[in-house]
Amino acid sequence: MHPVRILMPHEWGLYRDHLLRLGPDDRRLRFGYPRDDDAVRGYVDGLQPSRDVIIAHFGADLAVVGAAHIALCARDEAEFALSVDAAHRGHGIGGGLFARAVAFARNRGVRTAVVYCLAENRQMRRLARKVGMTTSSSAGDSEGVMKLTPATPGSIAGEMVSECAGVCDYALKANRRAVQAWCAGVPRAAHAA
Repeated sequence: MHPVRILMPHEWGLYRDHLLRLGPDDRRLRFGYPRDDDAVRGYVDGLQPSRDVIIAHFGADLAVVGAAHIALCARDEAEFALSVDAAHRGHGIGGGLFARAVAFARNRGVRTAVVYCLAENRQMRRLARKVGMTTSSSAGDSEGVMKLTPATPGSIAGEMVSECAGVCDYALKANRRAVQAWCAGVPRAAHAA
């Protein structure tokens, strides 16, 4: 399982950068229609901490390489959207993000999770079915719906462990980068001393 963690609002620029790295076709699949750079920036600028949560997986360079956006639509309903950099697909990142999004929503009283995507987005539809969503397609669009069970002590503890693992993963990657940068700047003779 790939460690993931919640992004704080001051880190949402990392999410924006991830979305900006998506190619035109990937953006169209993610948003349901084409979005240029300005539209992506506007989308992220419009996120609100009171209703939006971003869960992310980081690469070795500390860039967000996969993210789940949870939009709390109503008191007991949330909409999920996922994206993973092309180079990181097929390694289970999307599944890990989706599972964490479900746990987050479930533990906060959300009873219905929804995913909307284009019918041609086979990866998203397959992932939605894999996590137990009921999917349907009509007029080129697909919808996945899942009823969530109430939180339990186990689901809350599982989410806490997942968040801790994500924070530790990020800290280790940041430390590794700092050590590599330091070593790259220190003359060879200093390493032997």
